Amino acid sequence: MNLIGRLGARQRLTALLRQLDRQRALLLDGRIEDVAREAEGLEKLAGDLERLLGKANPEMAAALEPVRRAARRNLAMLDAAKRGIGTARARLAEIRAKRGTLNTYSAAGQRLALGTAVPTLEKRS
Repeated sequence: MNLIGRLGARQRLTALLRQLDRQRALLLDGRIEDVAREAEGLEKLAGDLERLLGKANPEMAAALEPVRRAARRNLAMLDAAKRGIGTARARLAEIRAKRGTLNTYSAAGQRLALGTAVPTLEKRS
């Protein structure tokens, strides 16, 4: 790889690391919409870098390790955010389903909805 190609690759590598750090900051701030908006730029930088380096360039393999580490870190954060959003959605759905009802427990441990009659043993003659 010539000097100009190497400089271009290093500049793109630095830009990619900066963008991954910016993505991490957005994730930590909970700004998921902004992460999605920045994904296209991140993909373009990664594609440019891959084209510049080629797949079999051992010289730059070590230089790419920080990018791989940052990408794995961000992916783990994105997965955690996705799970958290799913859990929050499920909890909100549960709350909405129970809206308007209030339950309590009797001395015997039976669940009762407030505003309903206490179940009694029915005696038949």
